[in-house]
Amino acid sequence: MTTLVSTNALVGSSSSGITGVTVQDTATTTTSVTQSIDVAGNQINLAGNDGTGVMIAAAGSNTIAVTSNTVGFGGTGGIGLHFNLTGPGTTILNANTVRDNAGGATGFLFDNVAAGSSIQMNSNTINLLANDPSVHRGIIFTAVSPTITLGSATNNIVTNASQLFFIPTNTSTGFIAINSTPNP
Repeated sequence: MTTLVSTNALVGSSSSGITGVTVQDTATTTTSVTQSIDVAGNQINLAGNDGTGVMIAAAGSNTIAVTSNTVGFGGTGGIGLHFNLTGPGTTILNANTVRDNAGGATGFLFDNVAAGSSIQMNSNTINLLANDPSVHRGIIFTAVSPTITLGSATNNIVTNASQLFFIPTNTSTGFIAINSTPNP
């Protein structure tokens, strides 16, 4: 099965908790069909607090491409690209831009990543608000089933992050290039 969300201009109101694009794969990990998810070329601007630009949840085997999307926040506490990947797969993030204009945002957040998965990030830009007291997070992996593979063919830029990158210890091989430095 293939899901394509492409070339949309989405504007969120000042209401809190709005998500621009949500893709939820409800397949189970026992499903033999690989889900293909492609989110590309979308312009998402959210005015309210706690907004999410793109949310992808994949329970089964998956191939995910998130490419050339722009997410902007006018409210605090936003999440640019948010993933819950409990099924194994390949995720590629290329040339996405996240801009935080209010504070407290997270660029890319991975709540879960299944063992055996591969995450590739190339030429992404996360520009977080400077000079405010809130926590600004760049690329965060909160729960990872050992072991996943990280990779970058080109550099990713993260500015003004109080927490640039996080992944639990001993859960990955490879690296993500951020500000010309391999992480982890």
